[in-house]
Amino acid sequence: MAADDDEEYENDEDLKNDEWFKNNYLDLIEEHPRDWIAVSGQRLICTGATRIEVEDKARELLGEDKEYSVYYVTPVDTITDVSYAHRT
Repeated sequence: MAADDDEEYENDEDLKNDEWFKNNYLDLIEEHPRDWIAVSGQRLICTGATRIEVEDKARELLGEDKEYSVYYVTPVDTITDVSYAHRT
């Protein structure tokens, strides 16, 4: 079955960023509640008030070709309340 063109695919780097996010979530809640963050190479690269702001900063820092993951840090401690998106 062919993958849908609009479907997002998580590669190994995405999964590593997801794991980093989960492992650091409690610290992120304290330091960046209600912020959007970008993660690349299992490290925080930028934060901002809006997703667009973070994506713009991440592209500026990393260039257009480098992959990163974008997350929203909710001010609660349950991972089910977290928004996630992957961008290339």
